Amino acid sequence: MKSLWSASSLADICRFSADRLQHPPTERAPMPLSMHHTPFCLTFAYFQDTSIPAILDPSRLEERLSAGVMSIALNAQRELCVVQKAGGVPLAPAEMLRIVAVSTDKSRELDRFVTERLEEDWRTRTVEVV
Repeated sequence: MKSLWSASSLADICRFSADRLQHPPTERAPMPLSMHHTPFCLTFAYFQDTSIPAILDPSRLEERLSAGVMSIALNAQRELCVVQKAGGVPLAPAEMLRIVAVSTDKSRELDRFVTERLEEDWRTRTVEVV
């Protein structure tokens, strides 16, 4: 169920980023909250057969069939926030560095996606100061 952790963290990022600072309308218009260095959580499933590559965002079945699962949270600036790997297949240092590189690329992609969607949402809102 690590993928649920990844999905819920993405939903929280979108929700908190979409929130607006609320001021009395007589003072100023609502503004978007500033979110910087937001970590994104990614999950990888590993298998006993090392010829099978790690699977990013495994399904429930893939998680159950895997020999180990690793969750990693990092931001688009390549700042590592969380690594969770309890048991399972031992990983070589080179494989860990490869996973960090894949996670960094994916985090940058998610960061761009979330930023673009939030900017689209902001443009659709009518901001009026009374």
